[in-house]
Amino acid sequence: MRARGSSLRKSVSAGASLAAILALFLGMCSSPVMAWGPLGHKIVGLLAQDHLTPRARESVRALLGSGVTLDKVANCADTVKYATAPFMCAGVFEMNPNDFKGTGVWHFIDIPLDAHPAADQLMQWCPQGNCVTAQIRKDADILSDPVAPLSEKRVALMFAVHFVGDLHQPLHCENDHDQGGNKEQVVFLGVHKRLHELWDDMILPENWRVQERESPALWVRSLENDLARRKTAAWTRGDWIDDAALESHAISANIIYPQYEKDRGRPLGAAYQKKMQPIVRLRLEMAGVRLAYLLNTAFAKAPLGAAKTKTR
Repeated sequence: MRARGSSLRKSVSAGASLAAILALFLGMCSSPVMAWGPLGHKIVGLLAQDHLTPRARESVRALLGSGVTLDKVANCADTVKYATAPFMCAGVFEMNPNDFKGTGVWHFIDIPLDAHPAADQLMQWCPQGNCVTAQIRKDADILSDPVAPLSEKRVALMFAVHFVGDLHQPLHCENDHDQGGNKEQVVFLGVHKRLHELWDDMILPENWRVQERESPALWVRSLENDLARRKTAAWTRGDWIDDAALESHAISANIIYPQYEKDRGRPLGAAYQKKMQPIVRLRLEMAGVRLAYLLNTAFAKAPLGAAKTKTR
């Protein structure tokens, strides 16, 4: 077996968060919920929407329009990577793929799987700010800038919703010379797919087009029931962006890849799902809570719409 990263406790500064992940991984079973394909990103957006302050909720409405919630813009960052012509994001603003070339590298941070990273080391794997942690900070800065144009704020909001979700997908924060698991092949429920793809779409049927038609509401209600029993304050203490990257890297190094080596050459099925679902659920919950915190903080500094009027 290839050498892996350090233990969860040593790899991550957010001990409370990772202790919860490890406890769930070792002992808990959950009802199904999917990971970070189209539906997963919508789930993160709706979870965050539920936890917005009134000021942040009004600011989102001012940017996106009445009735347009965060889940509606959650997948535009992926769509623009593959689009060949301009399209409307959530029917609100146009995105021309020519204006977003090169944004693919913003979705991940390539921390070597066998590294023992600390927060103050992460920028070495983020050349010229082209990684998910740096881009989330940039989006937060734009949203909290009272003089930034509304057009820039809309794009920053769209990217922030998506990138916070990506940050919590463990394979977006590691690289074992395999493009974040994209070169590792598995057979899951009889379907040949890449390890990264497995974690993107692990729970629902292996067809992302099915996910696009699914409503996130049922899954959000299930996760909200979990959140009602959790102590989430620790999730947003300190530098939660770096903490989230380190958490994802630790999960990859200590759980996903060792299991991959153990299962190499064998088909995966329901037992793998049952084992990994607690991690999937918790990562989605953490992403939703942290995204709400980012937006609540940003719009507290630079409210929009009626929220701005009320602060005068």
